[in-house]
Amino acid sequence: MSELSHENITNSVNKIMRKIEWTNSKNLKKLLFILFKMLHRCRILNYIQFNFDQFYEISFSKFLIFTKPHKDSVVRDLSKIWIRIINGSRNKLRFDTIDELMFTCAVYSIHFTNKLKKVNHGSSHFELTKIKKRGLLIIYFTLFAFPMIAHASKIWLHKVLKVLHNSFKKYFEKSSIVDLPPENQLFFMQYYLKSHLALNMPLSSHDAELCNGVVERLLTYSSLSNII
Repeated sequence: MSELSHENITNSVNKIMRKIEWTNSKNLKKLLFILFKMLHRCRILNYIQFNFDQFYEISFSKFLIFTKPHKDSVVRDLSKIWIRIINGSRNKLRFDTIDELMFTCAVYSIHFTNKLKKVNHGSSHFELTKIKKRGLLIIYFTLFAFPMIAHASKIWLHKVLKVLHNSFKKYFEKSSIVDLPPENQLFFMQYYLKSHLALNMPLSSHDAELCNGVVERLLTYSSLSNII
């Protein structure tokens, strides 16, 4: 697509966003989400300049409407869009505020929950890519900070994280991680144990067996045994 086309799309996006800022129109927000979904599918999001902070605020407010955001199709699409934005080259969330950390954590949590639903139904697989590792780290750091977070949306995020935890629990019950690279096993357990502690989730006998098995396997790897 030509630079002229990118410029025209950029102008259209920003025109809609300015009107939303003036009117707070729900119909314009729907139109904006549809437009961003199209840009995501065409893989040209990183070529479009837009009011990053405003789109973040519009998206987060949409997330917070739902007690079970992973079940809403628009939110599912937005989570995919934001993962593309977060990992793109043009726009970056700086994590300057707790709000941004919570939002990014929610984006990845909702995306992973829906991905794991497909995996647990046998229609997909969960490959721990670089982007997924980055997402799990963001979730881990949010869980680490969770006791210190004093935010109106904390209860909402707690529910989102519990759904994700239970999705991983089901995944670990159905899928063996024994044959994964040791670094990936450690990545999973780092998140899963922190989730148990931060969310006060019960530890089942299968969870204990899973964690003990990972530790025993990691102890056989000299490069990782020093950090266990």
